[in-house]
Amino acid sequence: NAHVVQNGSDPEMFRRDLPRPTQIQLQNDRLNVTFIASGPNPYHDTPLIRDAAALAASNDWPIDFHILGGSESLFGADVPPNLHLHGPISYLELPNYLAAMDVGLVLYQRYADGLSPLKLFDYMAAGCVPICSPSQPMREVLDGTGAGIVGPWNAQTLCSELLAVHNDRLRLERMRAAARQLIMREYSWQQVAEKTAKLIRQAQQPD
Repeated sequence: NAHVVQNGSDPEMFRRDLPRPTQIQLQNDRLNVTFIASGPNPYHDTPLIRDAAALAASNDWPIDFHILGGSESLFGADVPPNLHLHGPISYLELPNYLAAMDVGLVLYQRYADGLSPLKLFDYMAAGCVPICSPSQPMREVLDGTGAGIVGPWNAQTLCSELLAVHNDRLRLERMRAAARQLIMREYSWQQVAEKTAKLIRQAQQPD
């Protein structure tokens, strides 16, 4: 039998009460959306993010996109003014960036079945609402929890969902709390280690 244990996060390292990084300018009256991509991997749906940012900018919608990691080449030149490429940052600095964000994107151009994106869990621990592509690992973690949103997206539907989140701050806060509680309850590194150890013990038992 094959068993797959999802990744997790450190809820002490990633928290909502951390100070904002001084390197970026953030506006409280806008929705701050982040996307982490550590390198120029084409399976990331950066065309969707770029198109959504362009649509939001053209309509003067209050949405800013903050791209973290070395994925600048995937976005090309002349990015929309509300799409900010921050480049690679240390993982030790990442908690401060995520504490300043409202939404975290987990978007792929293909089904990501078999993956367990670390950013999903770090977003949740930091109180960022995850919006994800429809894939087995994201549905396994989020379905029925009220902690995030999984679905097929285009630029219009993604912007519509982001605007809905921005305009309903009570819903945003409920989802933040649900996401962090889910990490504390099931997806902290301690919980992940305990699940893994249990599976190892079971595998060692004779049939």
